[in-house]
Amino acid sequence: MLLGFYGTIDDPEEGVDHMIQGMMNSPDVDVAVPEKKFRPSGGGDALTCGVGVKSVAGQKVTLPYCAWANSSTSASVAETDSVDLAKDPKPVDLQAFADKVSKIRSEAQASMG
Repeated sequence: MLLGFYGTIDDPEEGVDHMIQGMMNSPDVDVAVPEKKFRPSGGGDALTCGVGVKSVAGQKVTLPYCAWANSSTSASVAETDSVDLAKDPKPVDLQAFADKVSKIRSEAQASMG
């Protein structure tokens, strides 16, 4: 799932904070792995990534997420695995996820011109 905004962003760090708060500040979401910055292995700007667990109809859903912002874009990507929705959030490889999200970010930014 990709959610993003395009426009003038005066404070990119605040944009990242708002994206994460929007995902995590819900009564049915718990922070399982607090966010921290990851530098994509292929280079590029850092991403802020973590893992949340959302309760949906009594089912726990593990949601790794990454967010980023710059002067014109603020976005987040979260992923669920339909094969294992309730996987243990602790061993989620956030560096590998940041590498994947970095590719998504590049494609999204390229499509905006």
